[in-house]
Amino acid sequence: MLRRRVFLLAALCGGLPSAWAAQVEVFTDQAHPVVNAEAIPTAVVYYVDALPRALERVSKDLPADPERAATLAQPRLSELDPAALERAAQGLVQAKLAYGLDRYPAIVFDGQAVVYGVTDLSVAHRYYEQWRDDR
Repeated sequence: MLRRRVFLLAALCGGLPSAWAAQVEVFTDQAHPVVNAEAIPTAVVYYVDALPRALERVSKDLPADPERAATLAQPRLSELDPAALERAAQGLVQAKLAYGLDRYPAIVFDGQAVVYGVTDLSVAHRYYEQWRDDR
């Protein structure tokens, strides 16, 4: 079961990291919230569905008339958090281009290994440690 959950992203060169992963990135969506985030407080969480959800909120029930739609959309746009949108975009780029992730949720440890299908950071870290110890 462990081998099905943990996949290498790149060949490991040299020694293995210390007991705790130095870098942990979580790629998930609103339907799969992170559990036990306090287990790895330095984990970076990317909600990959944040951009589509923002677009849906802005464009919901807009009229066909472009001028009227722009008038209605403007206050909605001003309510968006630019930092959150930037983080979501960064997460999408990181997931697809840097790691080639093909599904979510996914938790990447040190850019070397990914645990798919888990959002509990404690459980994912145990899988990672087991995989690392088996190497």
